Amino acid sequence: MRLILSRKGFDSQYGGCASPIFPGGLLASLPIPSGHAEPTFASLNVGPYNLGEVVQQLTQGRKTPVEAHSGVHLDPDIDETLTVREPHWRGAFGQVASAQSHLAGQGVEPGDVFLFFGWFRHVERSSGIWRYVADAPNLHVLFDWLQIGEIYSLRTPAHKRTLLEQHTWLRAHPHTDENWDPPNNTVYVARETLRLEVRDETHCGFGIFRRFDPALQLTWPGHSRCHWRLPDWFMPVSGKPALSYHPGQQAWKVRDGAVQLRSVGRGQEFVLDCQHYPQAIDWCRS
Repeated sequence: MRLILSRKGFDSQYGGCASPIFPGGLLASLPIPSGHAEPTFASLNVGPYNLGEVVQQLTQGRKTPVEAHSGVHLDPDIDETLTVREPHWRGAFGQVASAQSHLAGQGVEPGDVFLFFGWFRHVERSSGIWRYVADAPNLHVLFDWLQIGEIYSLRTPAHKRTLLEQHTWLRAHPHTDENWDPPNNTVYVARETLRLEVRDETHCGFGIFRRFDPALQLTWPGHSRCHWRLPDWFMPVSGKPALSYHPGQQAWKVRDGAVQLRSVGRGQEFVLDCQHYPQAIDWCRS
């Protein structure tokens, strides 16, 4: 099994601000804006909060505030409660271009697990307006998971048609849009139930971490969000291949019974081969 730490949601380039951690800890990863007409931020709700209102208020003061009725690239599409779903719907994720080439080059296959993370910050409502809590840290936080059940390469319109004949509910996914033809377009469909090693699990093969918990926080407390605190077994020693994009020993430091990693600022998909790090399976399960 491979574990993929996958960076998604608003970032400094797309959206320009952190996704919110609402009072009480509710997590809401903001999908990046896109040219697609549907869905829009205003058509999506996380718990009691409308994302159109939230994103419009949090991006005020930036050069290009995000409008409530802007279209979104809803990917990964994991949260069943965001919108109305067709029968047999499952979580899915699409990837393209160099990021997809990296996943393919790492041998990612069915059974491997994505843990999606993004940039988050605590928010509060003041005078009816959402704003970031003063001095709240910028954090990298895990918010979704998906175990791969099937992988579909959508190289041609015919491949898209074949996929949609098998899974009609994927018509709503942005990577199956017939007018969008990026290089290496690939869709990962979740397993129905999670299966780690040889044990059947009671968990779904995809899902969301609904509320913030310190166990979901990658960022080392008191540091910038790209400095991560990881279990000590993540340390690439004795010839073990490191988490992809992080081969240099200078990026890793043993500290206070854990490992501090200076994660790279660019890149989306970071792959760990659990054959060399068997502890990753129980960590993922926990």
